[in-house]
Amino acid sequence: MEMDVLENIPDAQNTEVAVDHLHHPHDVFFKAMMGDPRIAREFVEMYLPPELLARTELQTLTVCKGSFVDEQLKKSETDILLSVMIDESLAYFYVLAELQNTVDRDMPYRILRYKMRILAQHRRKYPNESLPVIYAIVLYNGDRPYTASRDLFDLFEPAKVLAQETFFAPFQLIDLNHVEDDLLREKQWAGAMAFMLKYARARDFIDRLYSMIDVLRLLEQEGDDTIRGALVHYALSQCSDHERFVRFTQTHILVRLEESAMNALEQSRHQGIAQGLSQGIIQGRQEGFEAAQCLIVKQMYHKVQDPCAIAELTGLPLETVCILLDLLK
Repeated sequence: MEMDVLENIPDAQNTEVAVDHLHHPHDVFFKAMMGDPRIAREFVEMYLPPELLARTELQTLTVCKGSFVDEQLKKSETDILLSVMIDESLAYFYVLAELQNTVDRDMPYRILRYKMRILAQHRRKYPNESLPVIYAIVLYNGDRPYTASRDLFDLFEPAKVLAQETFFAPFQLIDLNHVEDDLLREKQWAGAMAFMLKYARARDFIDRLYSMIDVLRLLEQEGDDTIRGALVHYALSQCSDHERFVRFTQTHILVRLEESAMNALEQSRHQGIAQGLSQGIIQGRQEGFEAAQCLIVKQMYHKVQDPCAIAELTGLPLETVCILLDLLK
């Protein structure tokens, strides 16, 4: 797998490049130098930790296109991305040249954002490949020693330990298919939501609701309009037989849910009418436009009688002109 290689920087006589040299001299200088494979390799050899350098295949080092810094910080920092093989896997060295005089305590967070952008670009280009490891290096030339922490987790104080335990831990998965319905009925509020989601695509969706009558009655009595409305709209979206759902609410005297269902269906009907009218207007405009095209082509053909000339004069494709002429015959 090969990454896009950085293109050669154009001649400085070019106006745009000359302006870039004037207003972004650090960026131009840094990328011109690091864009040279010899300099990039020597830089890595100089600064990479020995244990990581020993695992790096330097002959695979390649300068990549793109910049990942925040737009508002481009005057004070510049970056370059190097692809390389480490332990026979693709990885990146991300080098950020920090040119501002002050120390930024949020630098670890900023580096995290830039790494995420690199991973996003990589995923777009190689959707079926593994994600690469990214090793970040920051060049700093401030007036005072760099005293801020380089550890992202220090920014979470006083919850640093909790952040270390959870931030990059595998996410918690709640597989509703393996959660018993009895447990969902025990927790009536969150349980009702989980139950609806669990059986969202079930063909017997309404039949399943019978086992939740007690919970639905609680929501009917104690839930507010937002909760009842969300429940009803979701239920209607998941069952094809809307009338059966309304009958279900009537049978079990769920008055407020029934009212919400009726209101939702009425609103849906009006939206459908409005959408149909809108589509009809658009279709009518398109048909009117096509009719006008036919009329223009017909009038021109009586005078010119050359499809190629008509296509050139009207800007229509020759194929379209020929089709319109066939329709007029």
